Amino acid sequence: MSYSRIQLREHPDYKGYSPEEKALARKNSKSVLEKSEKIKLTLRARYEDEHDRWLREEDKRRARREEEDRKRKVSMINTSRSHTRCYVLYVLGGGGQEASGGSVQVPGGQGEEPGHAA
Repeated sequence: MSYSRIQLREHPDYKGYSPEEKALARKNSKSVLEKSEKIKLTLRARYEDEHDRWLREEDKRRARREEEDRKRKVSMINTSRSHTRCYVLYVLGGGGQEASGGSVQVPGGQGEEPGHAA
């Protein structure tokens, strides 16, 4: 017995109707419930598809953000290394020596600056 039939029987005016009217109400409620169940299944399938599509797009957006963050961090590290190297060259080289074409070996560094011959 469905929930709607129980609700129909508990309605205050239910006892005042004839058996034919009660049967018609049961028939109508059964028809409506069957249609609503079909609609519910259709909507559920549609919303699950939309949700799956959204999840896939969100994964792509997240991957794109992570890649952008990774590139930004690499860029910041490279910028930081470049600034550190310039500072070390300035301090160890007496400042401005690299501008005159000389090169300075940085302890633990990568060797000479690119573009300078040994």
